[in-house]
Amino acid sequence: MRPDLLTWVRQYGESGAQLVVQPEDIWAHRWTDYAERPDGTAYGSIPIWTITESPSDLSAEFEIAADGRVELTNVHVL
Repeated sequence: MRPDLLTWVRQYGESGAQLVVQPEDIWAHRWTDYAERPDGTAYGSIPIWTITESPSDLSAEFEIAADGRVELTNVHVL
């Protein structure tokens, strides 16, 4: 992950957030947004789990290229 994308994680709460391995449930969570495009690409936004919140108010946005490459494009507070 690019360090510049961790700004909100480091500044989350009083002392920053500690991320955990994200659960499979993330894909069915009501805050998850995922859309496939006609050109074979996709966009998504998912809530992020931390050691103290499941999920937290942090979210990650990503793009999926037609060849399956995934790029994390943004991490921010909802």
